[in-house]
Amino acid sequence: MQYFMTSYNWVGVIFDSTPTTLAMQLTALGCGLGSWLVALTVKYIPAKYFNWFDMPEEESAAGKSRLNSVLNSAAAQAAAEESE
Repeated sequence: MQYFMTSYNWVGVIFDSTPTTLAMQLTALGCGLGSWLVALTVKYIPAKYFNWFDMPEEESAAGKSRLNSVLNSAAAQAAAEESE
């Protein structure tokens, strides 16, 4: 459908599109297929590999999360290096 909409000048008037070359069409196809492959890969990776990033649901627990402690220690280290 995309090839039809962008390859013929008379159809470009209807859809307000610019004609594209074959290389542009193949690039778009490659990007689309690549995103499908990434989506399939992520779909079949077990959820246990995504548990490192945990979003706390209570506001009081937000300061105790591992991500927050890592960010705070990195910021403190950067501030210490900057003051030297």
